[in-house]
Amino acid sequence: MSLKNLKLLINDEPTDLPEWINFAFVLGDYLYSQGFKNNSCSNIVVTLPTEDYFALFVAVGITDKIFSKENQLNSIKEQILNLKLGSRIIYLDNNFKRKEVSVIGFEQNPVHSDELILLVQESNYRNGIPEKDWYNRIILLDEQFENIKRTRLIGANKEIGINSPLLNELYSSEQLSKVAFYPGEAFHIVGNENQLTTLINDQIFLINNRKGTIGDFLFINNLHNNSSYVNGKFLSSFTRNTPNNLTEGVPVLYSNISSYLKQKEHFKKNPGLIILSRTDHEHRIEEINLEIGNNLIQKGHSYITNQIIDYLHQKGQKIPNNIELLAWREKL
Repeated sequence: MSLKNLKLLINDEPTDLPEWINFAFVLGDYLYSQGFKNNSCSNIVVTLPTEDYFALFVAVGITDKIFSKENQLNSIKEQILNLKLGSRIIYLDNNFKRKEVSVIGFEQNPVHSDELILLVQESNYRNGIPEKDWYNRIILLDEQFENIKRTRLIGANKEIGINSPLLNELYSSEQLSKVAFYPGEAFHIVGNENQLTTLINDQIFLINNRKGTIGDFLFINNLHNNSSYVNGKFLSSFTRNTPNNLTEGVPVLYSNISSYLKQKEHFKKNPGLIILSRTDHEHRIEEINLEIGNNLIQKGHSYITNQIIDYLHQKGQKIPNNIELLAWREKL
């Protein structure tokens, strides 16, 4: 199914998604697939009547691209085969109870000769995991794989994988299992922690009688995440410390003008979304506009506003009324 199949709950009554939300979804699509390209970063400024929710809906558009894409089983198999003797993994048994086990090796399946078995050991207990179960029964813990970006151990109180009735209505269980195998920060979001947490937990979606929240889509490090799976990272707009482990090349979503002004220096190698609200103080909007204008003139960045408009049209989307957009691309 498409995100457009979602209904928006207003006073607990379902209605079609307004165009500005679909617009945000497509911007997320663009930033994920085109934001970092040919060693250059796209930057988009959007002026809105109010900034509430917009960055989060763009993040949902990013995660939809992740949930929808096909991760190849061959790639998953390759990651498993790269495990070394003694590597620690989490294995989900037949009751989906989590067990941390050590890798012993591999052997041919005596029943199906064309299938491998991963041999693991827990204390004095030895077990074999058939190849067909690898992508939905194994969680990798070792930070040693190019395609696996897991930056922390999984605590005992963490849920394993992706467990969301709402997502189950939009994506197949096979898709979600494959995605859970590849955690990684696909975006950064900068803003006010309390405000974003409140918005993420609002029950605003409905599909096939299933209610859900923005948090069903977003598994954000440092913000509203009790899962082993990660697809984003939060940075407070108020932090004064230099953040660690930021991922270059992934989109950074500034949820308001203050977030951009305070944290922009940390994301010079990331595509960005800058949100301006018409409720912001006039001098702050002028400050942003002056800075952007000077950068475009002095650094020779190229305008890509028309390219994004074309991309929107390809996706059957236009810029809604009362929304303004400006975009450019910076060479690194």
